[in-house]
Amino acid sequence: MGLDDITSDAGLDTARPVGWRYLVEDGGQLIASAETTQAPDGTHEVSQFTEGPFVAETDKAVKAVRKLPQLAAAGFELRLLRIPALYVMALWLHSAATDLFVPLAPSPTRKEGKPVPAAEFLIDLSELARQSAPPV
Repeated sequence: MGLDDITSDAGLDTARPVGWRYLVEDGGQLIASAETTQAPDGTHEVSQFTEGPFVAETDKAVKAVRKLPQLAAAGFELRLLRIPALYVMALWLHSAATDLFVPLAPSPTRKEGKPVPAAEFLIDLSELARQSAPPV
């Protein structure tokens, strides 16, 4: 999602899938993440490798949410939401009935590692976006 998506209160429908994210291990040690994007011919190609705090936090959060009882009951699809302008990344637990977000550390929302209902998370993002917007 872009900053404009947040400030316009357009909702989650503005989030666009851009590829797949993989956690890369070497000898059982997590070392990076790799992202793929769809090429014009429909195949996927590696678009970037990333190191840094979100790599370990992604792994930690995925392991934590797999233990949540509501995850199995609701049939959540695991997604990753990235909002570069706000330096926010969150696991997105999506189902037909509800959406939950688990912000990854470091997060300006200060709710790292905790499932947050979508409405609350979007309010937090709107406030962050307003704080980061340049004065008019």
